[in-house]
Amino acid sequence: MSQNWMRHFELLLVDKNGKATDFGSFKATFNIDWFNLSSETRIGTFKIYNLSAPTINKIMGAEFTRIRIIVGYDGLAADVSASQVGVARQVNPDEAGQTDGRNYGSIFDGEIRYTLTSKDKNSPIDSYVLI
Repeated sequence: MSQNWMRHFELLLVDKNGKATDFGSFKATFNIDWFNLSSETRIGTFKIYNLSAPTINKIMGAEFTRIRIIVGYDGLAADVSASQVGVARQVNPDEAGQTDGRNYGSIFDGEIRYTLTSKDKNSPIDSYVLI
């Protein structure tokens, strides 16, 4: 039986002190372009949808300097009590990789060059921050 069942997604915005804030629970889309020149020539565009005004102001105000994307699979769900259902668990970056049925890792880590905010053209309700 396959262990790749529950998806794992972290979209981390990191401030200049190295403190990361995870936006992985929000609706997000991204595109990463890889160029064959070197590993330094990767460009990502990221949209995070429907953030609060104070959070948008933090992102637009250059509080965050880096963005990281960690994706993969968490494996099969462990048995937990009803009180633990839906409770997020912290993942230590040192534990990333293929352990305990989990299979995820960092696919992008780069500096934030610019940000802007707009409305989604397909939905008059949804707004987003583009990084």
